[in-house]
Amino acid sequence: MSPRVLPLFVVLSACGPSAPVEVTWTLLSDSTGDGRLNAGERLEYEVQVEATSSEPIGLDEVEFIAKVSAAPGSVIDGYSGEEVDEVACTGTGNLALMSASCTVYFDTLWADAAAEDGELTLSVDVKDAGERVYDETSKLDLVPMRAEPTVTGVEVVRDSNSDGACSPGESCELNLLIANDGRDALFESDISMVSTSPELSVEGGASGNLWTVEPGDGKEHLVYVSVDPAAASGTPVGLEARFVDSLGN
Repeated sequence: MSPRVLPLFVVLSACGPSAPVEVTWTLLSDSTGDGRLNAGERLEYEVQVEATSSEPIGLDEVEFIAKVSAAPGSVIDGYSGEEVDEVACTGTGNLALMSASCTVYFDTLWADAAAEDGELTLSVDVKDAGERVYDETSKLDLVPMRAEPTVTGVEVVRDSNSDGACSPGESCELNLLIANDGRDALFESDISMVSTSPELSVEGGASGNLWTVEPGDGKEHLVYVSVDPAAASGTPVGLEARFVDSLGN
């Protein structure tokens, strides 16, 4: 299946009125499909180099390299599993006859979860027979994804004596009601449950996949717990829900 072309592109203009080439960056796909440059998602860019004249001089065999660099506060994962400073793609072409292009793929991640903004630097270096004919950079803002998953309620689905309460010495099945109150989707998220009280043990449903929860939508998750028989009746016990999306947010 070919990638869906999104209506987001950037045309870089070289310094001076007589630049021999024009470079266009086009966002082909992003993880969330919202057409934005979100921090913390997978992006695919096509970089196209075209001659600005129908009769270009000295542009028969052109080589170019296009780079995407991360700004302070964010990092790039170049699909290698390791954080890198930049990713690049290269292309060659006879611009006297046609344009040339290459595609760069990368993930953007936050180095600081509290960061509110960031940016990417796009750069292109075009050479013909070793002579530089174009060298330009541009910057694009990254928008942090802001999903806000919350547990809005807990229902006792099953307990040992069927009285609808989870009491000391009982094993219980709990249904967690989860909502996303943020502005962005909780994208392909995993949930993990841990006990914050020594009297409570998580026996099942400690982890699961919520897939994608859109803003304003909700999901449910079943978790199985047991309560220590020695716990005093009325003792507060706690569970903690942790959410992580497929890109580590």
